[in-house]
Amino acid sequence: MIDMNKQYTTRGGRPVRLLCVDGPEDFPVIGLICGECSSDSWMSGGSYYDTIDEHGYDLIEVKPKVIVERWFNININRSGKPQIIEYYSESDARLGEPSIHEMRIATAIPFKWTEGDQV
Repeated sequence: MIDMNKQYTTRGGRPVRLLCVDGPEDFPVIGLICGECSSDSWMSGGSYYDTIDEHGYDLIEVKPKVIVERWFNININRSGKPQIIEYYSESDARLGEPSIHEMRIATAIPFKWTEGDQV
């Protein structure tokens, strides 16, 4: 169900401003597609047409982007292989001590990405 409190774009990526979700009969969602001169209507689930086929004007919810931040330490173990250790806070990364069998070569390297992105 389309919700007036959420943001949507068309499947093609154009912003949509919803006007109502309780319009007449089969196409109760009414809104404006950015750049269009007139209003459009959708089915309650966001489909532009009453088919199973996808359409460029179907409504897609805009999900808020979540920024993920982690810190990493890089150690070299006694056999000479690098070891990367992930921490959820900079202070934990700075407190993380290498074992007596490791040598630290980098501390608290910050890394940020948007959740869902491939890194």
